[in-house]
Amino acid sequence: MRQTPPQPGWSDMGTEIRQTARTLLAENGTEGVTLRAIARDLGITAPALYRYYRSHSDLMEHLRRDICTELAGELAERIAEAGDAAGIGQFFAALRGFRRWALEHPREFTLVFASRRADTAAAATPLDHATEPFGQVFITSVWHVLAHHELTIPADEYVPEQLREDVGAFRAALLELLSSATDQEVDESRLTLGLSYLMVQFWTRIFGHVALEVSGNIPMPTADPDAWFDAMLTDIARTVGLDNA
Repeated sequence: MRQTPPQPGWSDMGTEIRQTARTLLAENGTEGVTLRAIARDLGITAPALYRYYRSHSDLMEHLRRDICTELAGELAERIAEAGDAAGIGQFFAALRGFRRWALEHPREFTLVFASRRADTAAAATPLDHATEPFGQVFITSVWHVLAHHELTIPADEYVPEQLREDVGAFRAALLELLSSATDQEVDESRLTLGLSYLMVQFWTRIFGHVALEVSGNIPMPTADPDAWFDAMLTDIARTVGLDNA
């Protein structure tokens, strides 16, 4: 029987259960994280797990939150190492860190980003992952870019009429999160509807690129995948006038 010693911060039984679940996730993917397998590795009965978690879904949601917090810590370290007060270097450091983490933890990435959330109501909110600890790291780095650079952004009319209500809700939620995640006043006029729309498009592009890499489905083989990712970041920066930042 495999026994995994508790790590610092995993002192009680509830956290030890999540640690065991994390080990099973890394070894076997989400399908391998069953209550029976967790109980077997801990040397207890499966029904005993219900003393700590209401259901398998409840356990997986707690595990997902642990992973999000861990990712936030790693991204914060990369941003601190970048040391770029003007923001763009920190933002790119966060994106590169996100990609590196995803490639090193493909099964954790799948659980957090490619699995249906147990709390579907929360998953339907305008900012979804942005409200997670790692999402707040991204949002803070975005604010630094907005605060230090004049961006080339499309007019609000650029946003398709059918999407303006959705983008407006995203913008409002983003402004609220920016206000709570930073210690400085946020100038709402800098986050226009057009810029909010671009942010959604950029994240979709970045996330899609990373997801394709994690799944091994990159459409064009390349000898230097790091350079390909950096080229995409450069292209995104150029779109908003940051190619010389």
